[in-house]
Amino acid sequence: MGYGNAVSTEPAGDDARSTETLRRDIERRRESIAKTVDQAGQRLQQSLSWREHVRERPYGALAVVAIAGFELARLFGSRGTAGERLVAGLARHLDEIGPPYGVRTTG
Repeated sequence: MGYGNAVSTEPAGDDARSTETLRRDIERRRESIAKTVDQAGQRLQQSLSWREHVRERPYGALAVVAIAGFELARLFGSRGTAGERLVAGLARHLDEIGPPYGVRTTG
């Protein structure tokens, strides 16, 4: 009364070919993905390389550096010469002392 089907562990002829075809296809795709990832990594590294940007666009790089220099100079700009800073410091000090040695300059 056993109507059960016996399952073979051996692949049939067509199944064996299709399994091998699938394995080859998977291997080809795996190699293709690895190659694509390598190429993407190289492009990313190249795009992040400042030397490459300077080589490709020297005038643009010069403009960026000049603008950055002007902005840094403006940010950390001169606070006067040493003599001007000395006089300003003396004036603040004399202002703190008050009369009779100093003259109040602020209200």
